[in-house]
Amino acid sequence: MSSEPDISPDQPVTTADLGEIVGRELSTAIVVFHEAVGRKLGLSATERKILDVLHRTGPSTAGQLAEHTGLTSGAITGIVNRLAHAGYVRRDANPADRRSIIVSRRASPRLDRVRPEIFGPLGQAITELSAKYTQAELGAIASYLTGLTEILREQTQRISTSAQPGTHQAQRDQVVRIRRQQQQDRREEAQARREQRRVRRDDRRAQ
Repeated sequence: MSSEPDISPDQPVTTADLGEIVGRELSTAIVVFHEAVGRKLGLSATERKILDVLHRTGPSTAGQLAEHTGLTSGAITGIVNRLAHAGYVRRDANPADRRSIIVSRRASPRLDRVRPEIFGPLGQAITELSAKYTQAELGAIASYLTGLTEILREQTQRISTSAQPGTHQAQRDQVVRIRRQQQQDRREEAQARREQRRVRRDDRRAQ
């Protein structure tokens, strides 16, 4: 049975009912919007939000991304893996903590091209809506939305606390894989340099 308030047009709407309705409708609209943006980029809404966090905060550890999103470190690991595979982010060993990695956004012409197309009109529409309210009203709205955002983060964390066992081991394994890949990349680069030197020597001899 649904726990959503059943509001009749003949019944007065209480502050609690209004808060729940607004919160529910706002959160649904946000999810649907980001899903639409994600589809345009070939990403899920969560993956796109991780890119948004990295855009705002810069290179971050998986733990910092978890704090910003309310997701578990294990969930972040899976998302980062998919984003790295798609070429949107890079992963580097954290020099300050060998047990973690640093996640950074890669340059993406596609994202740079699409972002103004999507968020330019959104920003304009929000500016026009804000102009209808006084500064005091905007302050109250901002306070409410800030509180609502914190509630959503707390509830996301609550729901996500049932992380499956082995999360920390999976993170350590990921760091090991990244280091091995970096070592392989360095070996291949060294081999390429040796090959270039050999070719130059052969060219000089041929002359």
